[in-house]
Order: sequence, then structure tokens, then C-alpha cells
Amino acid sequence: MGCWYEAVGVCDVKPEEAEMLAQRVIDRFIKEEIIMPELDLEAALGEKGGYRPGPSIPSLYKLSFENEARFWEGGVNGMEVCIERWFNVYGFPLFDGFTCSGCEAKFAKDDQRIIEPFYQALESFFVKKEDDPPLFCPQCKQDYSIRDWRTRPAFGFTNLAFKFWNWTSMDCTDTWEIDLLKTIREITGHDIIYTFGKV
Repeated sequence: MGCWYEAVGVCDVKPEEAEMLAQRVIDRFIKEEIIMPELDLEAALGEKGGYRPGPSIPSLYKLSFENEARFWEGGVNGMEVCIERWFNVYGFPLFDGFTCSGCEAKFAKDDQRIIEPFYQALESFFVKKEDDPPLFCPQCKQDYSIRDWRTRPAFGFTNLAFKFWNWTSMDCTDTWEIDLLKTIREITGHDIIYTFGKV
């Protein structure tokens, strides 16, 4: 079956401020008992582990049906903190293609006019440390930042992200008593990208 994750990329964070902003989120989530205070190496599939769901989660999440799995009861279910250049790599096998943010032209995920330049932009983001490498649109003949191209799931391209392993979708207001996306946005003071992936 594999492991799913919900991910929140924090936009426009400078590398030098990523750790400080991450700690603000961690501290607030610990204080509100959304996560446990200690890291658990088995709580996430990242090499640094994650923070398991805290004791307030059962009261903050309303089960949709009687036999719904309680994600907070064990297994891989932690919040992993990514303080680094982050790209939603495990969203790549799931995504449905590229959409130009300028002209709305859609391109298949295996369209060589896009995929090869996309890999070059990825290299610029990770290796050359460019924050906004351009990606050329063959339709409108314009360059747009790789961050502005639309995909589902979104790829992120941030310097800070939080991955919630096997948590239930956070944009479902019928089941959550707390808006975790809004909370992260407020704590960091930055816009966010909400996305997902599967290992």
C-alpha cells in the first residue's frame, strides 16, 4: 500500500531563516499538544524521524466513519520537518502534467519539450541554489519561474516544509476542529503550498 503524506511548503523563506521558523511551528504545536515533544526516528520515513501526533489530536479530528483508521495510534505517523531545499519528490510519480501559469497551456508529464528543461531547472534549484529558475513555455514562448508552473500534486520548491506522514487531509473542514494550514501560515508569516505524495 505504501505511505502517504500531506506536505506544507512554506513559501519565500530564506535559507538562513528556515530553522528559526521551523522551531516556531514545532514549539507552538508542542504547546498545543498537536505533536509530541520528542523526535522519534520511526515516526517518519525521513532520516531524522518526526514528531508523533500529540494528545490533543483525537479531540481535534472527528472520524468520518466508524471504522476509519486513527492515524494517531502508531506506525509511521509523525510530522517531519524539512529545513533544506525541498522538492516534493514523491509527488512526482503521481502528478498529472504541467500547466503554464501564463497562458494556461497544458503539457503531458512525458512531453520532452517540458520535461528536459524541467530537470535542468531542478538542477539549478538544488545544485546552483537558484531560488526561481525559469522554465520556458513552448506555447506562449515565455519564461516563468519553476515555482509558478502548476502541477497536481504541487512540487513545492521551498527552503522549509513539513510532512505529515499518513495524516488525514488537512483541507477537510468537516473533520478537523483546527485549521492546521492557516496555523502554519500565521506562525511563519508566509504563504504556504499544500501538497501530497506517496512512497
